[in-house]
Amino acid sequence: MRGLRPLHPRQHLHGAGLDVQASIEQPILDEVTKMQPFHHVGKVGMKTKKEIQDWRQQLKDGGIDASYANLKKVFEVEAEAEVYVNDTYTVIKSDAAQAQMVYADADTGWPAMWYLSIKRNDREVIWDWRELQEIKNLICGEDNEGMQLFPAEERVVDTANQYHLFVIKEAGLFFPIGFAVRNVTDAPVANTKQRTLEGHDDD
Repeated sequence: MRGLRPLHPRQHLHGAGLDVQASIEQPILDEVTKMQPFHHVGKVGMKTKKEIQDWRQQLKDGGIDASYANLKKVFEVEAEAEVYVNDTYTVIKSDAAQAQMVYADADTGWPAMWYLSIKRNDREVIWDWRELQEIKNLICGEDNEGMQLFPAEERVVDTANQYHLFVIKEAGLFFPIGFAVRNVTDAPVANTKQRTLEGHDDD
């Protein structure tokens, strides 16, 4: 598979002269935040004809001319997505390719991914990395890697306080970027500042 391969942290640093055994054996902690568990409440379900027409009008008002037929196809796919809810968040989970989040004609060599569409129930802003990490863990798994895309300006979509993660379906398959080993602490390091890590014992 081009670009991605499953790696054990020790394999990643093989030959680097580093002992990472302590990092490998550190427990995966159950709590990153005090987030309530998610409940699966079913599928999104198909929108009515009027709802699709309303969406088409809203898009048109925003300068986007989408046909009713094309919108219906989009919502037919969305209808099969799974919905998870807790006291703070609603998450819609779907196959990234089926949700048209992977270009149909792209020979990417990338693995199959889940697409998570995340919003607060009060529709307010989210910008806490720990919250998004815990949502990923609870919905897809602690051993599944995900990413958030910061796109080129020509394909930015910014229409609501809604956030999007792309998560590899295969557990243990890592992106070929990022840090190689786990390092979680709230102890002071040089001149850094860190929030308290409630529920952690990685020190």
